[in-house]
Amino acid sequence: MSDVITNAAINDMEIPKAPVGVFELPIGLLEDDQLQTHVRVREITGREEDMLMAKNIVEHRKFGELLKSCVVELGSYSRSVDIEVRLPQLLKTDREFLLWSVRRVSLGDEYPYKQQCPKCEKTGIYTLDLAEIKIRPMPEESRKRRVFDYVLPTGRKVVWRPLTGAMEERLNARMAKKQGDILSLAMSARVETLDGGASTIDDMKSLGLKDRSAFREEVERVEGGLDDVLEMTCSSCGHEFEDTLTVGQTGFFFPSRVRKGSK
Repeated sequence: MSDVITNAAINDMEIPKAPVGVFELPIGLLEDDQLQTHVRVREITGREEDMLMAKNIVEHRKFGELLKSCVVELGSYSRSVDIEVRLPQLLKTDREFLLWSVRRVSLGDEYPYKQQCPKCEKTGIYTLDLAEIKIRPMPEESRKRRVFDYVLPTGRKVVWRPLTGAMEERLNARMAKKQGDILSLAMSARVETLDGGASTIDDMKSLGLKDRSAFREEVERVEGGLDDVLEMTCSSCGHEFEDTLTVGQTGFFFPSRVRKGSK
């Protein structure tokens, strides 16, 4: 499909088995109207592994810390202090891509995945090749923009920003307090103005489903992301079904726990 590219088109590393790997971000760091897409990441060490397993650290913050430790070059920057300042500026798609890259460098491309068949209800281990994960890219004409205008089906106008790491951190904090408002919070985090005025979460809740659905589709189209839909076939009954790959979860970096859990 024309709106999907494979990681081979944006990935300089042929066999991700070395302790350090070089990649190209699907969107890139935007500074002075210039995009920097080159990144170098290193393998997870025991320090990061211990941090990922810590129970006193909130899940989403673990992955922010992981990127701070394992991204050793970001564009023209190689000093950790410079990288740390710029990581929160990266868009959500690039940050997910970096986690995916760190996982590949650390453990290779084989990803064991445990799931229950919705038909026969038997749990099995499925092996996913991370090298085959596709990227839904941000449209080329949008990559140097960070603010977008969009007219909703009802004619209302929104000005919105794609989600950055810093915005996502604030969003996660709000979601922890208002778990029942997740969809509206995700919209509110991106929308700067509605019909020319400052927008609130209540404004997002007041929108009709047609407007909300259209806006989410526009966000997905512009922001892009990893193609996280997994097509699976049950080894017990042959039933075909789909599931979603979640990069931002601790189990993504601990395949041995998946295998042991299946015994």
